[in-house]
Amino acid sequence: MTPIACRPERMGTVLLTAASCLLLVLAAAQGYVSFRAQYAFIDHAKRSRLPSMLEALGLDTGAVIFALLALSLARRGRPGGVERTLNVACALGSMTMNLLTANLTSPRSVTVWVMPSVLYAFASDRLIAVVRSWMQPQVAP
Repeated sequence: MTPIACRPERMGTVLLTAASCLLLVLAAAQGYVSFRAQYAFIDHAKRSRLPSMLEALGLDTGAVIFALLALSLARRGRPGGVERTLNVACALGSMTMNLLTANLTSPRSVTVWVMPSVLYAFASDRLIAVVRSWMQPQVAP
């Protein structure tokens, strides 16, 4: 008899939990970087601190909300295609806003400014897909 702590399904659950926690850390870190870029861009255009701050929070916060909704559906074995699409759409919108802050003549500047949103989009969507796959009932051969 295999001890509970060593069973593959238990280990998979621990790893998925760790990946979920790391995604939250990544979302917070990359969200902060993205927020700063968007705030600078929006405030330069609006010259109004509070509205600029609130608008700069929008896309990244939306992405996290849709990712959490998709994760909750994935935990129930449901597809969550709309939520996943909206998560990535918000991340791409955030990437576009960050891109507007970059020096478009410098590949290095463009990479630095768009990387946070792109990394978040890939990591969050893959985690959602893996959780959904993990929660699907296994079909016996």
